[in-house]
Amino acid sequence: MQDGLRDDGRLTRGDRPLPQSGTGGLPYTPEGTAPQTGSSVNLLSIIQKRWPIILIVGLPIFGLSALRILSTPPIYTSRSAILLGASSTSSQIIGVRGIEGDLRNKDYSTQIQILTSTPLLADAIEIINKTDPELKPDINKISNKLVVRQVGTSDVLTVSYTDGNPKVANRVVAALTEVYVGYSLTNQQSRVRNALKFIDDQLPKAQASLDRVSEKLEQFAIQNRLINVETSAGNAAGVRAERTATIQAQTIELKRRETEYQEISRQLVQLGRDPSQHLRDTVLSQDPGYAQLLSQLQAAELQYDIERIRYQDGAPPLEALRDRRDKLRQLVNDRIKAVTGSAPTSTNSAKLPPSSVADVAPGLAGSPIGLSAPAGAAPTSPTASSGIGSFVPSFTVPSNGSTTATAQAAGQTSQNQYITQLQARLSQLQAEIAIQKAYIATLQATEAALDAEIRRIPGLQREFAELQRQYQINSTIVNTLLSRAQELTITEAGETAPWQVLEPASLPLQPTPQDHPRKLILSLLGGLLAGLGVAYLLERMDRRIRSVDEAKELLKLPLFGVLPFVRTEVLRSLPDADGTEQQQDVSFRHFREAVRSLVLSLRYAGPSQDVRCVVLSSALPSEGKSTVSQAVAEVMAEWGLRVLLVDADMRQPKQHKLYGLPNATGLSTIIATDQAWTECTNSFVGGRLHVITAGPPPPNPSVLLYSSRMKTLVEEWRAHYDYVLIDSPPLVGMTDATSISLLADGILLVVSTRRPNRDAIVNVVEELRISQVNVLGFALNQVDMTSDRYYQYYAYSSRYYGAIQSPLVASTSESTSSNS
Repeated sequence: MQDGLRDDGRLTRGDRPLPQSGTGGLPYTPEGTAPQTGSSVNLLSIIQKRWPIILIVGLPIFGLSALRILSTPPIYTSRSAILLGASSTSSQIIGVRGIEGDLRNKDYSTQIQILTSTPLLADAIEIINKTDPELKPDINKISNKLVVRQVGTSDVLTVSYTDGNPKVANRVVAALTEVYVGYSLTNQQSRVRNALKFIDDQLPKAQASLDRVSEKLEQFAIQNRLINVETSAGNAAGVRAERTATIQAQTIELKRRETEYQEISRQLVQLGRDPSQHLRDTVLSQDPGYAQLLSQLQAAELQYDIERIRYQDGAPPLEALRDRRDKLRQLVNDRIKAVTGSAPTSTNSAKLPPSSVADVAPGLAGSPIGLSAPAGAAPTSPTASSGIGSFVPSFTVPSNGSTTATAQAAGQTSQNQYITQLQARLSQLQAEIAIQKAYIATLQATEAALDAEIRRIPGLQREFAELQRQYQINSTIVNTLLSRAQELTITEAGETAPWQVLEPASLPLQPTPQDHPRKLILSLLGGLLAGLGVAYLLERMDRRIRSVDEAKELLKLPLFGVLPFVRTEVLRSLPDADGTEQQQDVSFRHFREAVRSLVLSLRYAGPSQDVRCVVLSSALPSEGKSTVSQAVAEVMAEWGLRVLLVDADMRQPKQHKLYGLPNATGLSTIIATDQAWTECTNSFVGGRLHVITAGPPPPNPSVLLYSSRMKTLVEEWRAHYDYVLIDSPPLVGMTDATSISLLADGILLVVSTRRPNRDAIVNVVEELRISQVNVLGFALNQVDMTSDRYYQYYAYSSRYYGAIQSPLVASTSESTSSNS
């Protein structure tokens, strides 16, 4: 027989299918979701299980507290009331808020902490020691019993002190009230002095800063020649517009005069006059040096011409005159260049003016030389000859009685007068044009300066605004400091304390009620909470599985049954050979009923009765697996089933002791030898229950249990019995149970609530899952019926025992007898 798959796809071990996980096997647990090791603690369960601990801890605490409360002597309480922030008379008159107004904005919790501080308490003790030294107050005692509290949301504080001596209580409150009022006055004066000192320190700095800014404003106005920065931009724009209009008007007038000048110049050219030559002659005629040199040149020319008549060319006197004439001519040309700025040309060389010629001509005409020209004759040299040396005046000597010459002279005179007028107007226009151009250039320069000034004005305005802002800030600081200093000086002059005593301390005549019932209730609750805390710690330290819910949450396995705790001596009262039960012990009857429920769950663990060979084991020893195995086998036998109970715990066998059988031969003998297993069975419960003991302990039980002989025996037992129950060793630290479980249909774990097996059972379940052992479920054993709510339901059926047999047992026995 080998393991494999059946036609329906179910796993098989040999020729037997394995139950699926939904029929009682170990549920699929994804990786990383192993059964949890922790669970929540039920306070009600703690109280039910550990109420003795709670009472043992809580009652002494309550007793001591009650004794102290009831033995407390009478106490007396004295009180006073203080109004905070009462304004002084001087402050009310001048309307100054003052320092006392600032106290209203303080957090009263902070103020109360200050009032209960050690320095103020020490001041109060000093006052008491001066007036009543016999009281000898203690600062620690006062600090513990002093209560300063705000009355609602008002500005009133109450000061109360409790003591066994009413005089002490009254004197302490009175001294504290006096200290508090003095503290308010001292605090106010101190704050005023500190504020004044601060103002005295800051005022010179603020004044100096204000002076600096004021000086900067003054320098700014002087440097920029500004009276009002705000209107400077508008004024500059108006002036510039006026200058622009003036420049336009002057430009128009200049154009008109230039046009007139050009027209006169054109007329002079038509009349044979050079306008530029006339202008230069006009300029030269106004130069005294030029006039003097020209006069000397004319005289030298005249003398030279006269001497030429007297001397031959090359004569020394004539050569001297000629040299003098040439030098004067050079001097005249240099003067012309210096005055006019340009050298004389061939056509514009210095010539004798017409007036000079006129002056010379009559002299020549009337000279003794007798030089004259014939009428109508041409001059010996042209009038337009270049240079002074070539200048020879030409004229015509009119004949007596000639009318034609007279008329020509008159026309010539009129033309000369007209030319003279034109030349005069031309000179005037030239002067006016030069003056107007200079005026326009001045206006344009002024306009450029105005443009530059206008561009500077925004920057000046920003700088001025910044200086004004600084001035305003510093001025406000100085004014505020001066005003505040005056207010603080007036406030300091008032000596009225800002706090007022509304209710002075009075001597208490009656003791203060101490509310003993409330204190006793609180003491009782405190004792119970302390006991509950101890019980909770013990419960947390307890590694046992304490309840059904906790076991189900921890193991994540099907629950087959819950077995109550039964004393050992009761368990030894087993049913007799006929199957009748002892009726005298209720706990034993509950145990038997729980076993029946376990058997029902086991019978229906798999379909078609596939689960018929079951291994019963536990994580640790002493969890009751052997007793549960015995009880399950007996109940199955009582129901008419053929059952084989095998004790496979060869290390610590229990079944032979429970049944009182010898252990000379057993399972170890059957496996190790060829002895038939039927020779080692013992019959009980009408022959329906057979028991095989463990036998002598072998050196290595694991080898025997994992042998092929053991596998063959399991198959033979399955063929002969309805159920085969194998009592195996514990799982922790040994592989015996795991080896047997691989041969059986599954394993049923017995978990005790009285063993610290929380971590062990979790590890065991994980190891079984890894070994692919079919874990059917678990049975919770040794449960306290008084603490677990699951078992409270069994109390309802206890009254039926003793008189009526269980209908389930009766009906099952009948059906079994008929089947057999």
